[in-house]
Amino acid sequence: MTKEEWLDKRRAELLPCGYFHLVFTITHDLNPFILANRRELLTCLFAAVKNTLFAFAADPQWKLEGKPGILALLHTWSQVLIDHFHIHCLIPAGVLSFDGRTWIKSNDKFLFRIESLASEFKKQYLTMIESRLDGKMPVVTQIWQNTWIPAVNFST
Repeated sequence: MTKEEWLDKRRAELLPCGYFHLVFTITHDLNPFILANRRELLTCLFAAVKNTLFAFAADPQWKLEGKPGILALLHTWSQVLIDHFHIHCLIPAGVLSFDGRTWIKSNDKFLFRIESLASEFKKQYLTMIESRLDGKMPVVTQIWQNTWIPAVNFST
C-alpha cells in the first residue's frame, strides 16, 4: 500500500468536523526516572492525558458535557534526537453525549483553556507516579514545588 493510499483510507475514517491537535509535554527533570521505569511512567503519562481530557469534556464550564474522541501518539525524542517525552493528541471539535446519541459540537477555535488543562495534567501525572512508585521518586516533591508548567499546545 502506498503512502497516498494509506492516507486516503485514514481520511475516510475522519469525522466530518474540525480537529484540534494538542501536545502534552513533561519536564526533562523526569527523564532519568522515565528511562528507569519506562513502562510504568509512560502508562501513567497516557492515563494522565486521558483523565485530563475526559474530565474537561465532562465539565459543564466548557459547555460540552460528553465523551471526547482521542487519538494519542507517544513521541520519546525531540527533533535533535534527545529524550523528550510528549504525547500528541488529535481530538475532534466536539464530544459524544454521555448517552451516546448526540454529537455536541465545540467552538471551532477553542476547546479548553490551556493554563487550566496544563495544571490539571500536571496534577494528574504527578499524583499517579507518586502513588504507583510508592515514594521511590523523591524528585516528585521538588517537581510539585517548581515552576514546571506542562507544555500543552493547541493547533487546529
